[in-house]
Amino acid sequence: MDIKDTLGRLTKHDALAAIGLETRRSAMDYLWPAAGLFAAGIVVGAGLGLVFAPKSGRELRAAIGDQTASLRKKLGDGAASIQTKVAGAYGARDDDDRDLAFVDAEAVKS
Repeated sequence: MDIKDTLGRLTKHDALAAIGLETRRSAMDYLWPAAGLFAAGIVVGAGLGLVFAPKSGRELRAAIGDQTASLRKKLGDGAASIQTKVAGAYGARDDDDRDLAFVDAEAVKS
């Protein structure tokens, strides 16, 4: 094995580990785990709130069903709106491209 091959395979982490150091963690390395724990806490708290709510099981299931149906409708409407906007944007872009192609074809003919 050649020393050039060995040195070529070393990474920054290998070199720092050899002298007992590490790379500095970025802010995102701290932020994402904290955000994940925060989101998990929200989910657990919401679940516990539903379990200990002063409603009967039937009322609670009906309320959850109503909220789920409402959320589904909002998401469907939002997705349809986005789909329409994207289709319109691509349609306008295709029309512009066709116009440019037509102009270029006319320029070549003359």
